[in-house]
Amino acid sequence: MSSLGATLVMLARDLRVPVESIAWLASAFGAGLLVAAAAGPRLLRHGPGPILRAGSLVLATGVALLALASSAALAVAGALLLGLGGAALVLATPALLDGPGIAARLTRVNAAASTAGVSAPLALGGLDSLGPSGRLVLLAAVPPLLLAATVTTSGTRRGRTPGLGTWRDRAPGTGAPPPGTNDAAPPPHDAPPPSPPTTTAVPQHDAVPPSPLATAAVPQRDTVPPSQHDAPPPSPLATAAAPQREAVPPPPLGGNPPQRRGSAGPSRGDVGRRWARVTLGVSVEFCFVVWAVARLQQTGVSAGEAAGLASTFAIGMALGRILAPRLLHRVPVIPLCVLTIAAGTLLVVATNAPLPVAAGLGLAGLGVAPLYPVTLAGLVAAPGLRAAHAASLGALASGTAILLAPTALAAIGQMVDLRLAFLITVPLLAALAAIRPGKAS
Repeated sequence: MSSLGATLVMLARDLRVPVESIAWLASAFGAGLLVAAAAGPRLLRHGPGPILRAGSLVLATGVALLALASSAALAVAGALLLGLGGAALVLATPALLDGPGIAARLTRVNAAASTAGVSAPLALGGLDSLGPSGRLVLLAAVPPLLLAATVTTSGTRRGRTPGLGTWRDRAPGTGAPPPGTNDAAPPPHDAPPPSPPTTTAVPQHDAVPPSPLATAAVPQRDTVPPSQHDAPPPSPLATAAAPQREAVPPPPLGGNPPQRRGSAGPSRGDVGRRWARVTLGVSVEFCFVVWAVARLQQTGVSAGEAAGLASTFAIGMALGRILAPRLLHRVPVIPLCVLTIAAGTLLVVATNAPLPVAAGLGLAGLGVAPLYPVTLAGLVAAPGLRAAHAASLGALASGTAILLAPTALAAIGQMVDLRLAFLITVPLLAALAAIRPGKAS
């Protein structure tokens, strides 16, 4: 995805068409996300493993077509397959990482992706400067994607996420199995035979072993007394959002277990605000992802040089996502991001020299970096929201943003100037700063 802007510029040159005329190809990823959002709950019914396998294969095919396309028809087919395959990976990622500390884990995963993504514009620009079309670099992504299809299949077979139990057995809106679900791994073949049962006031032979997630979240947890064997394990999302939350007292023996907070259903208004934050954050990000190379080319450098200079945005993204997990609980992340992006945008707009524009892109990338993982984690943590539903809503938010924001920037660029069109990010940032979601459960 980090190569999308450079790929569009080089594809337009190779097909001898204006880049604005094929700008809609960047929206294919957004269209794929909308399809994934609609089918998300059904696709996730058997866990994220099958989606990862299919998405990797489809994405590999789309990347190969974009790299080798010699006609608009092949480029369209490649863009559509890239959109569907990339959307499948976006849909599966929150499902794999759901649980305690999801914001920090999403940020680390995106940091790894952004670090790898730094190589994309540099490699495209380097090869393009040597003579062949830089698009051929995209072929390097095909073997890892094919390998990812086999690795993820073995790691998430039959809906089982390593360390997270069985996806279909998890309670709605949580990362833990529902009460009464025995999802513990079988004992090793050389384990000693179990000791004879001990007679106590309350028999324990039906007791449910603790959830692996609950054990991971609270490693020093005391053994649960027999009178609490019917109590459900704590929600990991609740543990992530409020690590110091007081324990709920156990119900009387034979009584009904306490109702999970938010079990009556999520608040539509709160979910809508969280969804809007994801949409706005992705909108700002993809305005830069898609149009950074074209903006730099506008300063008078070649397509290859523009792609290389545009790597400053990817570098800023990588640095921001590496640093973000350490700042999540120390500073107000969203306001800090908004101010940093606004400063970078002003640099991109204020000058027409390549180096200041590249510096502005780097500063904007630093600010954009935490937006997607932090806002997506906020959506997943919405009280009462099912995990599969949250993943679909996240894909819908990203799809809407990618479908509309870069296209709107291109339309403004055709009416005025691409340089001034980057100011579209300012009202998006203002709206993002103004939205305040409710407190997570």
